[in-house]
Amino acid sequence: GYDYIGESRQAQEDYTGALELFDKAISLCPGNALSSLSVFYINAGKSFYFLKDYAAAKSYFERAYNLYGQFDSFWLRPTLDAYMALTLLKERKLDKALERLNAARQNMWRIKYPSDLGTVHFAEALIRNLADRDEQVRAVFQTVLPESADHYYQLALKHLSQHLDQYEINYLNKELDR
Repeated sequence: GYDYIGESRQAQEDYTGALELFDKAISLCPGNALSSLSVFYINAGKSFYFLKDYAAAKSYFERAYNLYGQFDSFWLRPTLDAYMALTLLKERKLDKALERLNAARQNMWRIKYPSDLGTVHFAEALIRNLADRDEQVRAVFQTVLPESADHYYQLALKHLSQHLDQYEINYLNKELDR
């Protein structure tokens, strides 16, 4: 349905169009379909992140977190943690961002879903890249991200889908001057 079309729009970097579809998917989602609803919230949060509306992104990510306690699944949890880490970084909440990144890294090995792995490495590359230019970020993240930004970039490319995750690849290329 709407979420799938929304993901297609997101892949084409039409984040506003994607958000309309994710909101439609959310409004039509039955109250007991918590796993689906969490995916819709995560996808909407990602679109807001790329639109640089970090407050809205955080709001949607928090809605997804609120659902995770209500159903037993780690589906997309590493993706949620990775994007929340990036969002908290934008707010300069570095210790909380580190907590979320560590959670993403722990959870990604439970599922080993390629897109989750790619997204966690995507976040690592962006954070390491920022750490190279920002002393405060480096102080907080240097022990957990000892490799170069390029190392995490290569891992992200290995796991991200050339089709569905193209927008993340494009964003990485832009942020890391590739």
